Amino acid sequence: MDKVHEGKITVAPEVLVDIVRQAALYTDGVVKMASVPPRVDRIFRRLVTAEGIELEIREDSVVIDLFLVVRAVDMLALSHKVQQEVMRTMDRIVGIEVDAVNIHIEDVAYPGNGPS
Repeated sequence: MDKVHEGKITVAPEVLVDIVRQAALYTDGVVKMASVPPRVDRIFRRLVTAEGIELEIREDSVVIDLFLVVRAVDMLALSHKVQQEVMRTMDRIVGIEVDAVNIHIEDVAYPGNGPS
């Protein structure tokens, strides 16, 4: 019987961004993704950016920075929920190790007013 060798599986960075976005927006209390502020050090690191998301792709893991607009709720508890949801989703769908999920709350949406 021939021995079958497994090959390498590659997931495009844009797919990772989409998975992270959906996981964050799925979390109750997150209104939308905010703009990623400009940073000079992006040139020196392997970063993938999209609206509200910055991924640093490492050898076998990622570091995720999320820039969010949230409802006026317990922001600490919401941040923990988003971190857990993103890590769980990345593990379940892609199986990639997440070193950190950093949450940056950029704005607050108040009832009836939208983002401030």
